[in-house]
Amino acid sequence: MDTILLIFTLLDTEIDFDTRISQIYYAWDKAVSMCRMKGIELSLHYAKPNVLTSFHGIEVHIFVRCLKLLHCVNIRESDLPIIFQKIQDVLWSLGIDLEELTACHVDFCHNFIVVDKKERMQYMKLFAKSHWTFYKAVRKDPEEIENYNNLYWSCIDKHNKKHTQVFNLQLYDKTEERNNKGIKPEEYEEHVLRLEFQVRERLVQKKAAKGFPNGVFDWINWDVRAKALASTQKLFYSGDFYTLRKAYTILKHSGLPLSRCDEIRQFMSDISQVDVDFAFSRTTKYRAEKYISQLSALGINPIPIPQNAGMPFLKNPLRAFYEGGCVA
Repeated sequence: MDTILLIFTLLDTEIDFDTRISQIYYAWDKAVSMCRMKGIELSLHYAKPNVLTSFHGIEVHIFVRCLKLLHCVNIRESDLPIIFQKIQDVLWSLGIDLEELTACHVDFCHNFIVVDKKERMQYMKLFAKSHWTFYKAVRKDPEEIENYNNLYWSCIDKHNKKHTQVFNLQLYDKTEERNNKGIKPEEYEEHVLRLEFQVRERLVQKKAAKGFPNGVFDWINWDVRAKALASTQKLFYSGDFYTLRKAYTILKHSGLPLSRCDEIRQFMSDISQVDVDFAFSRTTKYRAEKYISQLSALGINPIPIPQNAGMPFLKNPLRAFYEGGCVA
């Protein structure tokens, strides 16, 4: 869990509108002062359903940076009540309750500590061999293959005139991202590879249309987070990384028929030469997924380490997280 955007809407059609808006205006400066340097930001907006409406009410936007709020590398499930209480402490003077808020954006993330910068770079190069599509999301800027620092998939609602984002997925070197922006990384951002699933308002709306509530406790939810992050295993896999030669040795001692070992070796070779999509195109989807399943059972990632990388093995930093159900 990282950044969250929550919204409180007060419409001028509500019976207690005058009383509530007066309280918000009166206590606004006090509430804002409580947020300073704490990872919570408040902003006030007019609620306008369309360009022809001059005034329809107000919206209070609550932007929460959970990691900054608790100053930690990762949020734990036991931290959620603390986050809820800190948000409520800020909103109390405005007369707003948590249950009145709706979720707009929620970024689910998990940070992996990899101290060696060169090792983080090697991981990014390996993961860059993954699929170019993730459900309905497409990898951003496919021509920038050499941009290993940030792997970014974005799902756009093409039926919406504004082509609104539905969700995004990122795997990136957080430390280098801060350095590239000229920002000193916080202590909890040092040596971090970040896996991040970004829920956008359009996805919340789509889920709400199907009956899933859009409240705070529905989206800032550990099970929802686990499900979102677990879905990324189809991109990055849980197995450790081996050179093609080392992986083939393990395969031959696994009890699999030699012919199957040769097929899997060729599949991994195709990935090494181009990427996972290319390897899938060279066989059937059924066979490709079968190869990946058999490799995963042996703890082998289908993406091989280049033979000239100078290392026969590299532990997958995501492995324990995936195998633990993404609930850490």
